[in-house]
Amino acid sequence: MKTTAIILLFFGATLTLQQENPCKLPYETGPCKASFTKYYYDWDSKQCLEFTYGGCEGNANNFETIDECEAACPGEEQESGDPCELPPETGPCKASFSKYYYNKQTNRCETFIYGGCQGNANNFETQEECEQKCLHKKEDVPPADFEAPTDDACTLPKDSGPCKASFRKWFFDTRKKVCRMFVYGGCDGNANRFDTKEQCQQRCVATLPASVICRLPYAMGSCRSNIKRFFYDFETKQCKAFTYTGCEGNANNFATAYACYEKCSSVQ
Repeated sequence: MKTTAIILLFFGATLTLQQENPCKLPYETGPCKASFTKYYYDWDSKQCLEFTYGGCEGNANNFETIDECEAACPGEEQESGDPCELPPETGPCKASFSKYYYNKQTNRCETFIYGGCQGNANNFETQEECEQKCLHKKEDVPPADFEAPTDDACTLPKDSGPCKASFRKWFFDTRKKVCRMFVYGGCDGNANRFDTKEQCQQRCVATLPASVICRLPYAMGSCRSNIKRFFYDFETKQCKAFTYTGCEGNANNFATAYACYEKCSSVQ
């Protein structure tokens, strides 16, 4: 009789576990002290997230890979609406992971610091993953309240943000009319922030009118190289050679005299 009761209790517990949706369970590290990277489904944010598993016990909301997690909890993301509309959320944990989120104000995928747990679905491992999910869709069908980015971003001041990470980024210096490097803290800031110097130049320098570029004084820069470049002397209406040190400087800087004249000869 006692054996029968134990068997019934076992099957009753098993049935209860089978009926319970593992995707709704909170993640559980377990009592052991190992450190395994696993994935769990966060019901609030409708996203599979990373956590550290101790190696024993825990619960069924525990997956080896993010693909296994998403396969076990399919279709949940759609219930939360568009993840690209959500603000970046660091979460309550204290780790420091560099992730990407879609900023609907600037229409760009930008970095932020993720604490390692919870947060929301606007959280991507790479810039490419973020752009594939959010940017292309936004370009095709912009929301009604979306304000298209303009060169106004290039007029904003440098803003490192309040966080304490250290990412090398670039901003457009409106006074010197040149893209310069700065250290970004990892969150907030503004749209005058680019991952590479080339991105900054394409957005801000290439769009400067010749009437602005060709009136700038030549600027040698602050590095130690000796590179022959050309600048347009607006007073004499001539392109002249100067020595460029390799960094900083400004946009009145051309690799050849021909490129200088092509850009500036029509400026009055």
